[in-house]
Amino acid sequence: MVFSRDDHDRLHLFDRADRFLPHGWCLLPPLQSCDKRNACLTCAVFVTDNTHAQTLAQQLEETEALIQRTTAACLERHGRPMPDDNVWLAQRQAEREALQRLLAALNDKPGRACQGAGCPTTPTTGPVPITLQRPGTPR
Repeated sequence: MVFSRDDHDRLHLFDRADRFLPHGWCLLPPLQSCDKRNACLTCAVFVTDNTHAQTLAQQLEETEALIQRTTAACLERHGRPMPDDNVWLAQRQAEREALQRLLAALNDKPGRACQGAGCPTTPTTGPVPITLQRPGTPR
C-alpha cells in the first residue's frame, strides 16, 4: 500500500481533529468541548482548503437563495420585511458572510489551507503588547 502526501496529512490531522466536516476540518482537541453547535464556519479552529471550495461555493449559493425565499415569504405573508434583528435572519447572514470570507481567503492564497477565516475578526497570534508601570507612578 502506498500513501500519498495528502493521506499522510489526513492521518496526522485525524490524530488532532475532533472530526472531519463536509467543508473542512475541526481542529478542536478531542478532550475539549465545543460550544458552537455546528456553527463551524465562524469558529477559529475550523480549517478548510481548496478541495472544499466547490462545496463552500454551493453552500453560499444555497444560503443566499434560502435568505431570499424566506424574506420574500415573510414580506408576502405579513406585508412588511423581516426585521434585521430577526434571530433566524441574523444567523443566516452570519453564515453567508463567513462563507464569503472563507472563499475570499482561499482565493487570496490558492493551494493553502486557512484556519479561522470565517470568523468576523481573524484571531491574532503572537505576543500582545502591554505597558507596565511601576506602582505609584502617574499614568
